Amino acid sequence: MARRLPTGIAVAIAMLTVGACDGNGLFATGPILITQSEGGSGRDSIEFDEPTASIYAIGIYEGGSNHSAGYHPTEVVTVEIEKAEGEPIQLAVSSFEPTLWTVTGPGAGRVNAVYIDGHHRHSVQGLSNGARVVNTSGPNRSTRAPLGEGWGNASALADGGHYIGCAYTYPGPSGGGCEAGAAFVANAEAYLKGKVRSFSGIYNAQSFRITE
Repeated sequence: MARRLPTGIAVAIAMLTVGACDGNGLFATGPILITQSEGGSGRDSIEFDEPTASIYAIGIYEGGSNHSAGYHPTEVVTVEIEKAEGEPIQLAVSSFEPTLWTVTGPGAGRVNAVYIDGHHRHSVQGLSNGARVVNTSGPNRSTRAPLGEGWGNASALADGGHYIGCAYTYPGPSGGGCEAGAAFVANAEAYLKGKVRSFSGIYNAQSFRITE
């Protein structure tokens, strides 16, 4: 069961008006805060009834607004892990535009696995040695990385192995040619062999904070 977390009508109107976040994570409540964004449209914050789950899913369309037809620069999006102590966690991240996902914060070393998907090719930095990464992003669907030993069953992926171009609303589908957030969550659970704790999605964002 999923529980949609409120953002607040007044806050939503203010964010849409000024087109920016105030840096305090007002775009979402719950374990994942959206701490910086250039625009407030298309946001979702979902907390699943999985108290022992350790996967945090984050979906965006872009990490900045400096994109156009034929011009797709890589944007840096940070994921800060606030607490240094705690159980190991896994990340599932998706974006349409090219993104360098950067894991930061006192608890960055707790991240032991990352699943990445998206229309363009993405990458991740800031992980500790030994962290596993499965990167299925990019246009070359036929050459994407296999699951490999220790990962989930490919047959369990959403829609019989359908890869995610991007997903920022739940259950979806997201706009801009993106897929359903529910499919992204299903893929994350299949790849990482676990349960998603929460999903946070927004069309445009540059930073997130995981508070648990």
